[in-house]
Amino acid sequence: MRCTSARKPRPWLLIFVPLVLAAGSASNADDERYRTEYRSFTEALAAGDRDAATSHAHAAWQAAETELGDHRTTAILAFNYGRLVVFRHADNPLVPLRRAASLQASGTGDLSVTELQIYIDYAEFAAGGFKKRQGKKLRKSLEAFDDERIASTPDAASIWLRLAASDVAAGQYRNALNSATRAEAAIASAAPLQLRERAEAILIAGIARLVPFPRAIDDVQAARKDFDRARRLFLPQADIDSFDPLLAQILAWDGAAGAAQASLLGEERDAKQREADARQSRTMPKTFAYQMDESIDCATVKWIERQAPQFPRSALRRGSIGAVFVGFRLGDDLTARDARVLAEVPVAEFGDAALSAMAHWRAAELPSGGPACHENLVSRFTFAIAN
Repeated sequence: MRCTSARKPRPWLLIFVPLVLAAGSASNADDERYRTEYRSFTEALAAGDRDAATSHAHAAWQAAETELGDHRTTAILAFNYGRLVVFRHADNPLVPLRRAASLQASGTGDLSVTELQIYIDYAEFAAGGFKKRQGKKLRKSLEAFDDERIASTPDAASIWLRLAASDVAAGQYRNALNSATRAEAAIASAAPLQLRERAEAILIAGIARLVPFPRAIDDVQAARKDFDRARRLFLPQADIDSFDPLLAQILAWDGAAGAAQASLLGEERDAKQREADARQSRTMPKTFAYQMDESIDCATVKWIERQAPQFPRSALRRGSIGAVFVGFRLGDDLTARDARVLAEVPVAEFGDAALSAMAHWRAAELPSGGPACHENLVSRFTFAIAN
């Protein structure tokens, strides 16, 4: 089971460890390049120029290595650079972080040991390909860090979220639920304005409740509540082209949860009836209204023909549930045009069936409300064994 989403650029939330730099004299200014680079780093940090800040942070650390050697300031500058690049795969944060840890262990550094450890453990976790053993070690470091502090930090919240995503991708649903719950709490505490990251944490928690088999109706209903909470964190979308892919996934997963709920309710039928249902099972496209823009008042599309998609045979044999969230427009000939899959869960096997069916749709008329009401339309398909 994979949970994927196009991640938008993460807002810069780094809180660096400050240095108290006394004004240097003219005679030793050239010998203290780390001071100049550090000041440039803080200026770039304040300006939001990540590339410049990264360059100056690295230069400040390297200058401190040359000018100071084993020193408290060297540890701080190594730590600042390491945590600045810990989420950037093009850089190697382990060298500066381990250098800071070495200085700390020798009594030279003056850093939070537990905070430093979560950065090292996350860097090792990412570099090692997100393996279970390294994830277990990272989880312990995060829990120790949480126990030590009154409030979380933005980076700790982000690491919890990344661990949750790794857990659910590996099918470790109990861990995923725990990680996602902690991630949501940490985001709410340390970065309350980061609603999209919070929505991702809630989505992962919902998936972790929904996917494990055999399913219980209480878990499915709890998952639907999670998906609804996550959906409410988004503003109405302007159009199909800019539709947030994370929101599309949330809406699709909610559809899958609805299909699971329908399947569970259908299990009370006797085996013979279920077998007959399975042979003839299809899914009708749901009447699903997602308002693109609160300022648009569009009438519901009335369809003359709206063919249901065929249930993919492989999924039907496995008894799989699924959902597809599709965006499209209504052409002047009253057919569905430019249909595209915005999200497809739990795997990519239902989208083609949905698009094939939509090729035969035909509306009775264009909906009232102007062009905006037939240019950005959405529909959600749910696939489940018929009741």
